[in-house]
Parts: sequence; structure tokens; C-alpha cells
Amino acid sequence: MTPMTIEQLYEKLKDKDFQNTTINLFYNYYVFQYEPQQEAEIYTQLKQYQENLYRPSEHLDILILNLFDLFCDYLKSIRLGANEPPYLEDLLKQDLTEPNIVTQSLMQEAGSDEYYQFIHNRIMEHKAKNDAKRRPFVFLTGIGNMFPYLRAHVFFDCYEKFNDPDAYKIIMFYPGNCSDKQFGLFNRFAETNPYRTIKLLN
Repeated sequence: MTPMTIEQLYEKLKDKDFQNTTINLFYNYYVFQYEPQQEAEIYTQLKQYQENLYRPSEHLDILILNLFDLFCDYLKSIRLGANEPPYLEDLLKQDLTEPNIVTQSLMQEAGSDEYYQFIHNRIMEHKAKNDAKRRPFVFLTGIGNMFPYLRAHVFFDCYEKFNDPDAYKIIMFYPGNCSDKQFGLFNRFAETNPYRTIKLLN
């Protein structure tokens, strides 16, 4: 079987059975793979699908989260002291003199419970909206931008303690290839295949 196309994904999202989060079996992690050079096109399509599915005919409100943007927001929210600047500003200054230490710090923060709690809070705020829309899907983009600080399998493992499979389905958009044994970010950098994920195939 071959990877699902972006058009096939749109039809899948409209499927009422797929929208049902109470029949997940075990896992609610999905991966949509695409060629890295398609990234701008994919992002444009996702925004269009988000708008289309929000219309009264579908009543779906899809949350799109960019992991890199969220990471920057998270780092801006950290202050090492009451009168200190945001942690992100401090790291940017350090990067000019100690880039290796900064890389290690970023990898540590990208694997911290606090970062995943930050992500979870955004999802819960979205789910808590009080209107007639249905919110079964969370799209995750930006995993390529997070390299080398965060890999897909690390995200899925670290988020597990916050995950609620009965509340939503997470679809990660992955720029690279996915086989039965491993993932390959940008078709180059091999990583562990997250066993809890379901690859979206046609």
C-alpha cells in the first residue's frame, strides 16, 4: 500500500466513522507522510481544508498546531528569575558563544513534561470551546523544523501521559518516509518507528 495523498486525507476527514473518537481500538496517533519538497503545498492545503470543514455542512473545528511555533511560545513563557528576560532570549544570546550547550538545553526542554503540558493545555483549550462544532482532530505540523531537538518517536512517547484517546485523534504531518520498521525524516535521518502510530495509507 502507498501513502495517502492529501486529497484522500480530506475525504478521510469527512468520514463520520473516522471522526468518531470512541472507536479508536487502542491508538489515536496517526501519521501522514509526504515528500519534504511538498511542505509549502501541504501547509496551504491544510489551511484550506480547515476552512472547508469549519463550514456548516461539516461543523468540524480542526486545531492545527505547529510544534516549532509552540516550542518558541513555551520558551518565551519561561523566566529564570522575576526580573530576567524570557528564556528564549537568553538562549539566543548564548548561541553566539556556546552553540553546543544551547543545543543540549533545547533538546532537554523539548523532552520536558512542561513542554508537553504546554501542548496539552492548548489542545484542552480548543476542546473546551462551547459551541456546536465538533473537534475530533488535532493536526501537528513543524516536526521537521524541530530537528534535531525533537524527533517524532520522542514526541509520541513523551505525550503519552497527557494523551486522551477518547477525546481526539492526533495526525502528525511527517516530511519523509515511513516504513514498517522505521521513519526517515527528510528521507535521510532514520529514527525509531513509534509503535503506537497508525500510518495513513490509501
